Amino acid sequence: MSDVPNRICAYVCQKHIEHYYKPQVALRTFTLGDCCATKKEMMDWASFGFGILSVVILFLFVDLIIIIFLLWTDCDFVTLLAEKFGKNPATVYKRKVVWLTGASSGIGEALAKQLAKYGAKIVLSARREDELDRVKRECLELNSGLTEQDILVLPLDMVNLASHDQALETILNNFGKVDVLINNAGRYQKGDWHETDVAVDKDLFELNVFSVVNMSRLVVNHFLQTGGGQVAVMSSVAAKIPNPLSGSYSASKHALHGYFSTLRTETYDKNIHATVICPGPVQTRFFTEAFADKPGLTVESRPLMGEVSENRMTPERCAYLALVAMANRINEPWLSKLPLIPLVYANVYFAVIADFIAKFFTPNIIRRMKTTQQP
Repeated sequence: MSDVPNRICAYVCQKHIEHYYKPQVALRTFTLGDCCATKKEMMDWASFGFGILSVVILFLFVDLIIIIFLLWTDCDFVTLLAEKFGKNPATVYKRKVVWLTGASSGIGEALAKQLAKYGAKIVLSARREDELDRVKRECLELNSGLTEQDILVLPLDMVNLASHDQALETILNNFGKVDVLINNAGRYQKGDWHETDVAVDKDLFELNVFSVVNMSRLVVNHFLQTGGGQVAVMSSVAAKIPNPLSGSYSASKHALHGYFSTLRTETYDKNIHATVICPGPVQTRFFTEAFADKPGLTVESRPLMGEVSENRMTPERCAYLALVAMANRINEPWLSKLPLIPLVYANVYFAVIADFIAKFFTPNIIRRMKTTQQP
């Protein structure tokens, strides 16, 4: 009885051959071996189909998880993991000497207050001394364990490069060292690319790039003498995705990535790390105090140019995530509310694929392709 199914299968296969292939092939008796082979092939095809279906389902499931993540998070995946499972910045920066520029308002002020909660020793730098004094008072109120001597107000005009040496010397006289430099000073710019005066580009690069690089070089040389340290620089998602009407600002942030990514690779073995932080829009006056397209003009003097959506990250959240990324030595954290994080991922990873494919099209191959296409 056990071979009855096999005999039935052989009979069905024989009739199938007789009906469909009689004109083409000679008829022969279908054996049990043929039937078994056919069953094995059918099982193989079924297994293959099931495997393909499993891969498709897995792919769709992963896509769903990624979409949910991108719609829910306000930072990149690595920073999110660091926030949940990484080092606590309160432990990393306790009693560390942190020099913070652009500390009088916005993200800089939020960074100062967060560092004060952690018990860090802070050097507050910006042009407005009265605002720095206010930030210092509020920082001391946040942590009763800090004293007046733990927070140094150091007024500074970043574009006055000659003052950087003296500023560093003042810090060393007060604290004996610098452990962390956070370059937060900078300004935004808004204007049509083709109408922006080159003088605006120069002014923007003086503040956003050259002053930051000059100060960082001084501090990095100090790190080389003391055995290591950390440099952080406030870039922008404008360095990762196109930012219409802010070409000069975007270019200045691209420049920071070039400078500090190179610094990172040169100092891996010297215990010096560079973090390039990329926030999106934040709830500050950063946009309204921006350069316009002509020297001497600001966006504040052109109200329509300063109008932006209120869908921005708070400076407190931005500062916290930035310190999480720094504490875990993440090279390039992206911090923003929707829709910028998905856009950054799309732009970065599609660009990577495009660059990978482009590597196969060498000049010789392109030349041959053009030659063969000629009539």
